Amino acid sequence: MFDGNVPYAGLLSALDQWPAVKRVWVRRGLWPTAQADTISRESHFDLVIEPEDFSARFDHGATSLSKVGCRVPPILASRPDERLSRAQARQELGLDARANVVALMLGAGTNFDLRRDRMTTAMACTTRSAFIRRFATQTHLTP
Repeated sequence: MFDGNVPYAGLLSALDQWPAVKRVWVRRGLWPTAQADTISRESHFDLVIEPEDFSARFDHGATSLSKVGCRVPPILASRPDERLSRAQARQELGLDARANVVALMLGAGTNFDLRRDRMTTAMACTTRSAFIRRFATQTHLTP
């Protein structure tokens, strides 16, 4: 099972060495339309799973046009009854109950340069709020 946006050539070559292995690609939607090379990689998989997203109704990109992908409900890390309420989450994070809060995940930036997107987003937020707190998690992979 490959969970990611782009099954790289090395992975596809390795899978070609084991033709009897069942191949599953779990990918996200909301791709730009011009992704012909990447979307064509779905032919290397027996099953392509695409969890629905809150914004799926706005998805008009490459994956939305695919006839191969199997769309499933969102894959959640916790059950809805295990989540904190909005008030509890704000308290845990030390956020003002009246403040506007924007939570974004723009990706790791390892396969796309997201600096401009992050700056544009930060600038848009600062014009709407006097206070912004940035929470970031980063995974550092070492050989």
